[in-house]
Amino acid sequence: MKTVLDLGCGKKKHPNSVGMDFNKDTDADVVHDLNKYPYPFPKNSFDVIYCSHILEHLDNLVKTMEEMHRIARPNARIIIRVPHASQCGVWANPTHRRVFATKTFDYFEKGSQEKYSDKYFVVVKKRLHYLYDEQSHSEWEVALGRFLDRLANLNLYFCERVWCYWVGGFSEVYFELKVVK
Repeated sequence: MKTVLDLGCGKKKHPNSVGMDFNKDTDADVVHDLNKYPYPFPKNSFDVIYCSHILEHLDNLVKTMEEMHRIARPNARIIIRVPHASQCGVWANPTHRRVFATKTFDYFEKGSQEKYSDKYFVVVKKRLHYLYDEQSHSEWEVALGRFLDRLANLNLYFCERVWCYWVGGFSEVYFELKVVK
């Protein structure tokens, strides 16, 4: 059975995972400040790490990625959902420290033009999502969002550079990374 960590789980912990959050009033199994390193897990502990709308709140993305690399097993998957830079209210939340683009995690791949760490990942998948939470939208909004997702993901560069500003921006960007050890 795969060992799964839900980093910053909040009150919606991923099923069958170990939840970690700084807030004791969440579904966390482990209460820990995510800006404090090391995390309270031994090396090579997890096969999958979920990070849903948490990385934008943390102080040091590079240190957080290095810490996830440490606690992940070789070839582990890291699933990341974060606000996209084009989202109209992305800076409205006063706790957001950064925004993300589809190329953000390319800088953690081996051979990147700019080296920020000696811990590497392979970007397996990246997708733009027009809507963050389909359940809070009408049927026509969900249908429109899915249509826009399809178009946007045909050419991520064109979408980020030009098109996303015509449609009001994309709510989130989704990544799947593979840990390289």
